[in-house]
Amino acid sequence: MKTKLSLTSFALLASCSLPAVAQSAFTLPAQSLNQLTVSGISTEIDFDGSANQTAFDGSGARAEVKLQWQNDWYVGLAGEFLETRDDSVDLFSDELTAGIGTHYVLNANTRFFSELLVHRLTIETEDGDTRSEDQDTGPGIKLGIAHQAQTNLTLFASARYSRLTREVRYWQTELGAFYMFNPSTALGLSYQRRTASETDYRQDSYLFNVHFWF
Repeated sequence: MKTKLSLTSFALLASCSLPAVAQSAFTLPAQSLNQLTVSGISTEIDFDGSANQTAFDGSGARAEVKLQWQNDWYVGLAGEFLETRDDSVDLFSDELTAGIGTHYVLNANTRFFSELLVHRLTIETEDGDTRSEDQDTGPGIKLGIAHQAQTNLTLFASARYSRLTREVRYWQTELGAFYMFNPSTALGLSYQRRTASETDYRQDSYLFNVHFWF
């Protein structure tokens, strides 16, 4: 029964897009630049909300490309794989995300962005000799803001809502920063918290991100 709940809640993995904003040595870059982001992920998932933190620990990787279209608009495609486990159960997730988004320039140092998303999430559960698979597809929306705090350093925050099943709604919040080493390359870190309505599901992830603009 616990494994069944895990499959439903775990659909929240269909999120993890990073902001398509950056900066050159002094200002945020031209919005016409395309972006490629590659991430390493360390994650912990708690399904029962207990103080003992009976959690699935794991890691994974993510790659995302965003192609600019008519300056303020962009289209994106992302893929993510995570492997987590506890003492007896392994969970594997394979996610594809496609979306369209736009930028809004608030001032020289700050941009707001919004995205409409479609996800396809596949979850495989392995428990000894038993292996099962579950797949869901659904829409989502993401809002965020990026601010150039000082030369070469940008801070960002985002919130995302998605619904891959009729019963459960999923939320993700993300806080992070990246540092520009040159006009086309940046390194950064971010923290994500994911929760789901009607459950005690919680996922905490730390991402190491490498950004390229071209």
